[in-house]
Amino acid sequence: SVLGRGGRGELVGGRIIGVLRLCGVREQGGAVWDQIDQLMDHGEERRRDSELWQRVQEDVVNVVKEMVADDIDDELIHRLTGIMDSNSVSFTSARDGVMGRALYPLLAVANHSCVANCRFAVNTEDFSVVLRAKRRIEEGEEITINYSHPIYGVPKRKQIISSKWFFSCKCSRCCDVTEFGTNISALKCSHCHEGLILPETPEIDSLWRCRFCFNPFEPEVICEIVKAIEDELYDVLEMNPTVKGLETFIKKNSKDLHSKHYLNLIAQRNIINLLTRESNITREVAKKVIRLGKAFKSTLTPLDSGYSEWMGFALKKINMAQLELLKLDLKEKKINKNAFAEESETVWKAMREVEKCEVLCTPVKYSGKL
Repeated sequence: SVLGRGGRGELVGGRIIGVLRLCGVREQGGAVWDQIDQLMDHGEERRRDSELWQRVQEDVVNVVKEMVADDIDDELIHRLTGIMDSNSVSFTSARDGVMGRALYPLLAVANHSCVANCRFAVNTEDFSVVLRAKRRIEEGEEITINYSHPIYGVPKRKQIISSKWFFSCKCSRCCDVTEFGTNISALKCSHCHEGLILPETPEIDSLWRCRFCFNPFEPEVICEIVKAIEDELYDVLEMNPTVKGLETFIKKNSKDLHSKHYLNLIAQRNIINLLTRESNITREVAKKVIRLGKAFKSTLTPLDSGYSEWMGFALKKINMAQLELLKLDLKEKKINKNAFAEESETVWKAMREVEKCEVLCTPVKYSGKL
């Protein structure tokens, strides 16, 4: 699932290990430490949140001081923690279940865009990282990666970026309150029951307003509504999710969420996954997978162009469902073997796009050469 709840204990443990390793790199010195020492730690911004600063002091700084040399003071440990928090990337390997965070000084130089043109992949065998283009990069265009996830809408995406990296994204997607016409963050108006509620401006603290009756909504109210529904989806996904349970979630919240809202998209992706796990895929199930897959793809394509993990997922599920329909047609003698061979070959050709998406997301083992 895109949504996930990380335990505080795991987060604190990872921070401590990361800081201890940075202490070791600092002690060794050299080119790697010189690169790391140039990275931003956002110390000034982080210090403004006194509660967070004190928590880091208790959970990380005090623990690390007991484990390292006396010449390392509180300020340095806070700085190293900030460098890890601001510049490290998370990774998960579906193949071997390995997950964690790593700091790659060169990768950390890449700036964020919600419509990024590149994607990185970490090899969990040797923890090398590769950065690949998702689409054609024009001459003079900045190389960017997405610090968040392309499926997230406003205000979640902006909250993640502002709270962790302390800036307000000004990419083309963030500057368009409709997010390229997808309305992936829109809520339904509880007053007129006709219009969609969207922010008036791209600013994170913007007032939201119904596009039909013009009724205003404070951003805090929008956040509360979305957070409550998101928590509900968390619960569904964590308790042995079923197609019926996820469809019930979508139906229950249809009075509040636009049909293309990102929480609905997350639920739909999980529905597709569950449907394709069935041992006996019926014609009805295959058609449903194709319908949901195409809807999922059409909504996300304007938001995240080029090859991607989600694109490979959607295309693969659609193509496999189409093959299942062809098999059923052949079995029921609706088509002959020649027609089956021709049409299935068309589907397999379409799978080449899936392969390109999988290559993008596949890590490579570092050979020692660039």
